[in-house]
Amino acid sequence: MAYELGYRHSMGEKAWLDVATFINRYSNLRSQAPLLPYVTFSPGPTLVIPIIYGNDIVAKTHGVEIAASATPIHSLHLQLGYTLANGHISLKDGTLTPTGDGWSSPTNTVSFRPTWTFARHWTLNSSLYSVSRLERPKADGTPSAKAFIRLDEHISFNLFESLKLTAGVNNLLQSRHPEFDPADGYSVRSQIPRSAFINAMWSF
Repeated sequence: MAYELGYRHSMGEKAWLDVATFINRYSNLRSQAPLLPYVTFSPGPTLVIPIIYGNDIVAKTHGVEIAASATPIHSLHLQLGYTLANGHISLKDGTLTPTGDGWSSPTNTVSFRPTWTFARHWTLNSSLYSVSRLERPKADGTPSAKAFIRLDEHISFNLFESLKLTAGVNNLLQSRHPEFDPADGYSVRSQIPRSAFINAMWSF
């Protein structure tokens, strides 16, 4: 069940502001609970940790989203966004969730995306993100993913009305950084590396 309430205000023909609040309620989410481990000796000594999967988790998220857009000049379009999101997860009986499950999303996210048509057929798209650290505590004692700032730069050239060429670099400020923690408690945390691409799109 999702509840949303928002308001949009136009500030002339070149700018607008959008504010929205939300509350989401979830039920019967996936849960996992370990049983007592035991050892088997066939075909060789093996430690077995049984895991019971179920749908015993409930959750609630709430927050605010703010978005603003402006076109100060014909060739420049600006977009600014902010999201505040909080979540709480528990078992249906109100106790803490089993190991490996928990709220794992940043509380604060800020984005700034300018689009600049600096010459005929040429467009520069920039995306700057500031993301707060993950709040979920780790069962093994390792720290959660830290806050990070990410910058993506893409440049496009429209050769004809139907052909668009794009080149870009993602994660320009860092060689790599983690964004999410493993959800199951067993996997190794992955990191987002810097990457570059070239793309051609033909529309017909």
